[in-house]
Amino acid sequence: MPRRKVVRMISFATHVRDQPDMLSRHIAEWDTFPQKVLDQLEFIVVDDCPTKYAVEVQRPYLKVLLSRDQMPWNYGIKNLLAQEAKYDWVLETNIDHLLTLPCALQLLELNLERHKYYRPLRYNFNEGDDSRWSGKPHIGTLLIHKDDLWSVGGYDEDFSGHYGHEDGFLKHCLAANGVEEVLLPSVVLRNYSNGGEISDADFIQNPQWDRDLVRNNALFEKKKRGKPRASKPLIRFAWSYGPLVWSPNEQV
Repeated sequence: MPRRKVVRMISFATHVRDQPDMLSRHIAEWDTFPQKVLDQLEFIVVDDCPTKYAVEVQRPYLKVLLSRDQMPWNYGIKNLLAQEAKYDWVLETNIDHLLTLPCALQLLELNLERHKYYRPLRYNFNEGDDSRWSGKPHIGTLLIHKDDLWSVGGYDEDFSGHYGHEDGFLKHCLAANGVEEVLLPSVVLRNYSNGGEISDADFIQNPQWDRDLVRNNALFEKKKRGKPRASKPLIRFAWSYGPLVWSPNEQV
């Protein structure tokens, strides 16, 4: 008897803060997806406390959430994305990584297994872009079953407010708890980080977002000596379903 094909469902989860051009690039790409592909996908975006450009776009395939906390590097957003994603398999990534139709088709055809998580590669396709990360996986991009993510407590929000290591500690926790990392060398996201085509693709040039690692370096080393699990509580900030219905200067 022929083996029945599994119909895979995936939630693509990302977040923006005042990045209308990069989000528009995503929407333009997703709008080209055939309906039969969209029927297997959800796109979920957290609008991370915007100060200039609230997410107003509406699409049947798109869910918009709103963070009401102005802190930079709010890693709890990644837990919120997983919590609110409607599908069990969630592809978490940063907004500068674009899911094209060929890439989506490859992911939907994968034989995904529990107790494993998957990392695609990324590539800067535009001539003249900084390509130092091309052909390498992005530590903040992973396709994971929500039960495996929650088995280690999700992302540790103790790192929030400061730069770095929330994804490194998650990787440490997953490995320590027997959740295996699998690289996907043939699946390549289009990367716009450090590129010239879309100026708001990332926060590299944003001086308001401090990238000093001193505080989180020390926290990372301390946590690696402890239990490989995220600290509670999760989602330590006010949020609501989008679009924007409040003033960024409103006290919460």
